[in-house]
Amino acid sequence: MAAMIQDIANVEIIDCIAENLNVYECFTRVFDSDLIGISVVTSNYYTSIKLALAIKKLFPDKTIIFGGIHSSLYPLEVLRNESIDIVVVGEGEYALREIVSGNPLEKVKGIVYKKEGKIIKTSPRPLEKDLDVFPFPARYLLPMKKYKPFLYLREPVNAIISSRGCPFSCTYCCRDISGQSYRVRKAEKVVEEIKVLTRQFGSREIAFQDPIFGLNRKWLKHFCKLLIAEKIDVVWSALTRVNVVNEELLKLMKRSGCWMLYYGIEAGNQRLLNVMKKGTTLNMIKKAIKLTIDAKIKTWGSFMFALPEETPEFAEETLAFAKNLELDFASFHLTTPFRGTELELTYKQYGVMSNNLRDYTQLNPVFVPYAWVGREEELKRFYVRAFRSFYFNIRYILRELYRLNSFEELLMYLKRMDSIF
Repeated sequence: MAAMIQDIANVEIIDCIAENLNVYECFTRVFDSDLIGISVVTSNYYTSIKLALAIKKLFPDKTIIFGGIHSSLYPLEVLRNESIDIVVVGEGEYALREIVSGNPLEKVKGIVYKKEGKIIKTSPRPLEKDLDVFPFPARYLLPMKKYKPFLYLREPVNAIISSRGCPFSCTYCCRDISGQSYRVRKAEKVVEEIKVLTRQFGSREIAFQDPIFGLNRKWLKHFCKLLIAEKIDVVWSALTRVNVVNEELLKLMKRSGCWMLYYGIEAGNQRLLNVMKKGTTLNMIKKAIKLTIDAKIKTWGSFMFALPEETPEFAEETLAFAKNLELDFASFHLTTPFRGTELELTYKQYGVMSNNLRDYTQLNPVFVPYAWVGREEELKRFYVRAFRSFYFNIRYILRELYRLNSFEELLMYLKRMDSIF
């Protein structure tokens, strides 16, 4: 969005998390700004409101815009705060440019705003089908050296998003900003952006942050072949699904520099997978992980505890399944019915839920299935035990030592292990 307005405005991005700024420190950085945009997710909603109130108290003439997933889902709730002037609903590139350009707000699609004490909602803005019309991100406005994924092989490492949208219907996931329509950039443009990152930032690794990387297999094959032909000195990782990959693709991905794939596995019990509408089976998971390992690509599986209909016994099954898959890495999360998800609407069928938005981090038992009610402390202890059981395992340690392909991988393991605990 900064790149969309850099030709018509002086733009600054303040990343409070990366720069470790508190509300006051962030507040002191916006004195000279006429318009202030704040991206809001559920867990930072209250902090964002606190910041907006502080700004408006001293600078009532400044325009404050809220965007992001939480604001998009609940624009009317957000605008009840007197400090908020405009909410951008959905993807915000065009709306922000039109607002900055001085267009009448009633003509800007996809926003909700205040006028003379009334809340006005404009017509929805259609999703942009051609993602290549957007410029590359204005990374020069960010403290790029501070950004690193949890797992990486080579530095410097930078992130790219090659697609938007997800056509699947997992009950714990919300797609209200990018929708269910899967849209992907041209492979040539993605490779061009990788070249920019290598030239301008010295990137030696790319971390793709797509919700589902390579869902279009034809696109993925073309992308990998381009990357191989260009002989760019980068490795890469991505998030994908077990029903996207196959043996041929995995071998090609490895040749193009793919060193790790992150799979959202979630459960080791078929009943739980079905309830959350994951659209996968235990056999599909086993096959995909084996094929990835055979292709010598590292595997990272993500799992959730306290899923709808989960019992302590089912949780044990998930942990055992995670260990038996012979993954290189595993992460465990506590199920959180985020705003806008099907689970948020149906949770009463399956358990009880807290409305303390500060706890919506996937690290706290916000949602407790009926089988765990009254056993919350046991659930928290099990969650901690899952990490230790997976990684403090002599079979795991010996297997990973045997699989080491380079000194870089050894250093990566040593750097990351201390963060897990």
